[in-house]
Amino acid sequence: MRSTLGLKAYDLKIDNIAVVEDFQNDLPGMMADPQLLQKVFLNLITNAEYAMKGAHSCRRLEIQTRF
Repeated sequence: MRSTLGLKAYDLKIDNIAVVEDFQNDLPGMMADPQLLQKVFLNLITNAEYAMKGAHSCRRLEIQTRF
């Protein structure tokens, strides 16, 4: 997830969107295609960014992981 956020860090910064990360440390492993998951996460982040561009109030993207 952090690498995906890194791809969007500049865009989020220039759009004045604060990113709050709350990642659980001891998550179990999983079998999945990492590139496909990155594509999904990138799409979700991009959609959130687009939705917040029109907002004049809080521009804060909170991302959490939990098991």
